[in-house]
Amino acid sequence: MTEYPSLGGELLKGVLAVVALPVVVLLLLLGPFGWLTLGAAVLLAGVIRGRESSERAPERTNCPHCGARNDVDATVCSYCEEPMDAA
Repeated sequence: MTEYPSLGGELLKGVLAVVALPVVVLLLLLGPFGWLTLGAAVLLAGVIRGRESSERAPERTNCPHCGARNDVDATVCSYCEEPMDAA
């Protein structure tokens, strides 16, 4: 039976080179003003994404016995199965 060499590593290196080279060239062409602008855009995108994810997060509370996170309306802890009322 013929064994074929694995192309996974070589293919990944090739894809990274094709993607990384234009990015490096673009960053070199942008200069300091472009770097600051790109950094501000990435920061702004992170802040917007963080606000959106915090708005969607279900309300949770900690178990008074073990500290596990549970839904606010839970009556029993999903981890230690103790009652969720105050310890």
